[in-house]
Amino acid sequence: MSKLQTDEKRDLQYKANRELIWGIGLLLMGNQVAFSVGETWITTMLGILGVISLGMSLYYNWKIDR
Repeated sequence: MSKLQTDEKRDLQYKANRELIWGIGLLLMGNQVAFSVGETWITTMLGILGVISLGMSLYYNWKIDR
């Protein structure tokens, strides 16, 4: 495997940071919905999306370091 070029690395770092921010935001939003509204299905969906987003962030970081 060849080393990643600088532009590809920067693009992957941008994607990883974006997914990290979205993941944390979705988890916090789900937490707020759970305490204010009490709708568990919305909280579950936001939590699942948040965990997927955090997983994508970890994948992009792994791809950079590989």
